[in-house]
Amino acid sequence: MRTVGSNNLDRIFNDLSGVPIPGGAAIVVVGSDGKFEANARSKPEIAIWDASGSTQSQEIEAWYNATHPTSYKLNYDQGLDSPIEVKDLRDPLIPVYSFGRNNCNIYPDRTINASYVTGNNQIYKDTRRKALEIMSAPNEDGVRVRRALRNQLKTYQAALATGVYHGSPVVDFELEHQLYATDWKITGFKVPVLRLVQRSLDIVTARNLMRNRMTIEQAMRLSTNTADRIQGLVKNGVLSANMLSLIDAYGWFLQEYHFAQETSGQTDGVTRIPYDSIIYHDVSSLLCKLVQNTMD
Repeated sequence: MRTVGSNNLDRIFNDLSGVPIPGGAAIVVVGSDGKFEANARSKPEIAIWDASGSTQSQEIEAWYNATHPTSYKLNYDQGLDSPIEVKDLRDPLIPVYSFGRNNCNIYPDRTINASYVTGNNQIYKDTRRKALEIMSAPNEDGVRVRRALRNQLKTYQAALATGVYHGSPVVDFELEHQLYATDWKITGFKVPVLRLVQRSLDIVTARNLMRNRMTIEQAMRLSTNTADRIQGLVKNGVLSANMLSLIDAYGWFLQEYHFAQETSGQTDGVTRIPYDSIIYHDVSSLLCKLVQNTMD
């Protein structure tokens, strides 16, 4: 299910068309934008991947301000006090990190599922390839990444089972409500369902690359979109065909999550959105099977 189409990337590309982008840099969209799963009203999340070392954050901010994309949301790898996310690719491990180089920020998903906008397309391809190589490597770096992914998955599993994430309720099973607020911890179905699926697919990909059941080239050809990615993993024999039923389920939860985002903008505090408990529990069973497949 794609909720944001390529026309959104075209709009960003056109806004940046007059900006002098160095040959060693690529501009991409990450997160839900990279997956084409963002709410249509969300602000695009843009990142700069710099392989040359010549691109300074100040220069990029100048480009950003020159294009006047006031609706855009940007992040910065070197510190959250700046609006720009810049990955300095001279650090060979930075492709698997997000928002700074520490073990709490290991998220290869933001690289392998980013979508290219403009700049050096080879940099985009090479960076995605590097992230896949690191997360499937038999060395200490690969082990560290896979351990982080499994720990994240366990956290998301707990949220699915309890409706609580980092001490904050995100699903009220008794009243059958999804809870959403601007607080980063209270994000409804985002963590217990959407991230659980996404992280499971990351682990499945890393594990099968490591076991030579899939090549880097096959992984590179997988779509950044979650539904299409599931289809690609089934086609490659990495997931069983019964996991295709997960696509519609994921799409339902994504729509419910978007509705929560939109509704939250109309109220203050925590927003409660009723959900169909039968669908939730049916899909929870399917998610448990996916996780079991992931951990085998």
